[in-house]
Amino acid sequence: MVFFNTMNSSRAVDHFLNENGISTVNYHGEVPAEERVENLEKFKSEGGDCSTLVCTDLAARGLDLDVDHVLMFDFQLTSIDYHHRTGRTARMGAKGKVTSLVAQKDQILTSHIEVAILTNESLDSLSVDSVKKDAASTRINEQKGKSEVVKSSKT
Repeated sequence: MVFFNTMNSSRAVDHFLNENGISTVNYHGEVPAEERVENLEKFKSEGGDCSTLVCTDLAARGLDLDVDHVLMFDFQLTSIDYHHRTGRTARMGAKGKVTSLVAQKDQILTSHIEVAILTNESLDSLSVDSVKKDAASTRINEQKGKSEVVKSSKT
């Protein structure tokens, strides 16, 4: 499964993969419901009709799929989305792999998610917005601390 944040990204990469001989099916909001069902059947089939499901977060919940690798082409905007996307693989004790492509703009959220996972903390409160607010608050407090040190050294 390859996850994208937008349908435009999903369509562009789907086109690229097909142009380069990789068979894909789509699962996003602009694909009619009947076609989504057909696409899932192609993806799930044992014969290997299609080994790559190109999707948005519409596929992150409620689907019973046997997936051994999740690729996050676009890094998700919240930790909850991360949780649901990664939950598509390694279900019921099976082995699975998750690969996230992380742009520089996503590194703050990524590092917070990594720390939360390593310390067994909840991911519920992490989002791009909350992490940016925390980072801004930290920078403001650091600046206040520096200005107080400068003031006290002048007296």
